[in-house]
Amino acid sequence: MVKNYDALVNNITDYIGGCSNVTYFSHCVSRLRFNVKDKGLVKMEEIEKTENVIGCQWSGDQFQIIIGTGVAEAYQQICAKTDFTSSQPAAHEKPAEKKTVKTFVNGIFDGISGCLSSMIPVILCGGMLKILLILLEVAGVSAQAGTYQVISFVADAAFYFLPVFVGASAANKFNVNMGLGMLVGAMLIAPNFITLVNDGVALDIFGLPIYATTYSSTVFPIIMSVYVMSYIQKFITKYSPEVLKGILVPLLTILLMMPIALCILGPLGNILGNYLATGIIWLYDTTGFLGVGVFAAILPFIIITGMHFGFFPYLFAAFANPGYELFYCIANTVFNINQGAACLAIAIRTKNLNVKSMAATAGITAIVAGVSEPALFGVSFKYKKALWCSMIGCFAGGIIAGIFHVTCYAFASFGLIGLPSYVTKDGMNLIYAIIALAISAIITFVLTLITVKPQDVA
Repeated sequence: MVKNYDALVNNITDYIGGCSNVTYFSHCVSRLRFNVKDKGLVKMEEIEKTENVIGCQWSGDQFQIIIGTGVAEAYQQICAKTDFTSSQPAAHEKPAEKKTVKTFVNGIFDGISGCLSSMIPVILCGGMLKILLILLEVAGVSAQAGTYQVISFVADAAFYFLPVFVGASAANKFNVNMGLGMLVGAMLIAPNFITLVNDGVALDIFGLPIYATTYSSTVFPIIMSVYVMSYIQKFITKYSPEVLKGILVPLLTILLMMPIALCILGPLGNILGNYLATGIIWLYDTTGFLGVGVFAAILPFIIITGMHFGFFPYLFAAFANPGYELFYCIANTVFNINQGAACLAIAIRTKNLNVKSMAATAGITAIVAGVSEPALFGVSFKYKKALWCSMIGCFAGGIIAGIFHVTCYAFASFGLIGLPSYVTKDGMNLIYAIIALAISAIITFVLTLITVKPQDVA
């Protein structure tokens, strides 16, 4: 059922301070994201009262409106009926501000989320296709069967060509030509380049040695490259003769980006990605089951700040090689199931029909689809007892999953529909995952029923 977002669409221009106040507009799985120049112009209270808006918050200089699973519909309606676009003109860019460690860190996470949020459907699709392959194997379908092979290479394409997809998204985020962003991404995974690297051929450009590695399924190299390219393109555009801009700007931009990307930023981004993956693996190896429990418990605060996008490069790389992940995915699934359990308990406890409907819907969305924001912003952060109860349940579920070394084999939904990503031929990995989820959900549900009184959620 398509929700009515007319109230939001008709007033969003006024609520957000006008189109000229927005430097970037996008959406992720559940939130509309606005980068604005003047925070003071944003009318948060009015937005929170709007029909079908679950809540809103600031994440650094980015204003986020939490919609839920219908966010894509809201985004399309806003773009169709207003002057907002995903990338505002350069004249609307945010003026320079005083740089601090906080703004620098916020800028990094804003850049990562802006470049990767639109990639989630692609990766989810690839992950669900891989789940389908797992189920086909369990059903006895041969890996040589035509259908299996086609599904397999399409699923692999979602990860292999990730630099091209991210190049397009990053170009949109950093306000540069999308075609050039895609070309920079394609440059890093060009078949001839990969063949030469695999053959051990020493490459150079303009006398500069090229680091011999491959970049399929990587994220950091392309984000960094497109970010730098945004300044190069603007500089060349500014000083190129008007009559030759159409030729000189793309040509000179790519000529300069070839040594910068292949010799400097690509290797640097690859190293950063490897260090991130190594660090997370070290954390798991060091803390073991306790680390999974703690991470699952604190995920509400990681997600509300947008820091969860920082783990996505690691996830993309992990599912490409070695092909599985045993820390973030199960912790996130535990978190979603427990958010849903807390919401269902609230729905039972409250006598307010509006709260009952909202909590039940948010709970089902979190449990089944693995989208937690409606539950997190609409229930948990409003009724703090539910939040603490869910964190206790998450801690218990994470510990159980960690003890049994529950492993995820595909990037998919962090809800019940993603459970096939835990399937193995003997079935025990899935059973352990279900045990962890069930016990943690029961703990959260019972604790919430006990601690939350009807008057708390009137």
